[in-house]
Amino acid sequence: MLKKLSAFVLLLLHSYNARRGYQLAMKSQENKMYRRRLGTTRIIATPEERREILALGTKFNHEVEGVLEIVSIDTYRRWLSDAAKGKEPAKVGRKPSSGELVEMVLRMDEENPGWGFVRITGELAKIGIHTNHMTVKAILERESKEPNPDGSSTRKRPIIPWNQWIEMHMDSLLACDFFQKTVWTWRGPMVAFVLMFIHLGSRRVYVSPATYNPDNVWLAQQVRNVGMWCQDEGIEAKYLIRDNDGIFRGTFDANMKNIGVEVKRTAIEAPNMNAYAESWGGLPPKGVPRFLRLYFLEAA
Repeated sequence: MLKKLSAFVLLLLHSYNARRGYQLAMKSQENKMYRRRLGTTRIIATPEERREILALGTKFNHEVEGVLEIVSIDTYRRWLSDAAKGKEPAKVGRKPSSGELVEMVLRMDEENPGWGFVRITGELAKIGIHTNHMTVKAILERESKEPNPDGSSTRKRPIIPWNQWIEMHMDSLLACDFFQKTVWTWRGPMVAFVLMFIHLGSRRVYVSPATYNPDNVWLAQQVRNVGMWCQDEGIEAKYLIRDNDGIFRGTFDANMKNIGVEVKRTAIEAPNMNAYAESWGGLPPKGVPRFLRLYFLEAA
């Protein structure tokens, strides 16, 4: 009787040791997967790693609770279900970009050094090539032949001279400026202000009504007016150049953003950076009757 009991105990110990050995083998496999992905925040098992984990789990009847940590128990059971159905795991990672897409992205980047990946994505859509901006960014970073000096992976854009940047965006670029005139009224001399906008690509100009009080309410109305003017003229404005005049206070920039226009401020005391608007405001316009309102304002 004692011999039979001893044999039974030895059998249990052998079974336990074998089971424990397989569990340790699974932990060892997990550690290998962790080491391969040092520095990442998410573990995605490859098809080969899934098969290895499942093969180890088979050795102790897939009782992996308390042993498996690299994926959830639900994920492990889903792997089991897929394997039972003969379903092959999908390959990890996104599909590689087509040769045509890579070629077009690199060509646009080379010919237009001031374009970012969002702009390139939009231009690709115009010619019928649809992708997302993260794919374009990945292509530019992967194919960049000049790594950043600091070793970072994010590709830095070259510094574009101001005049070159203006030439690159002429069709989508507005510039604005205030000009003023002293008007004699029955209340005495008063300063009237006019805000003008010029589309650099076509040289078309919008001139606001004159005012003695260019406050935030008046400025907001002019932003709405110029937005409607752009629609009427077929102008797709994306950028606006303005100087640092104190009148552009409050919500002017935010209001321009609301109509889809990004404001680019010039440097302090640098009128040449806004030369198109500055030169138009400094000359008496010809053939613009509403300009006469500047001289015939009635004092409010």
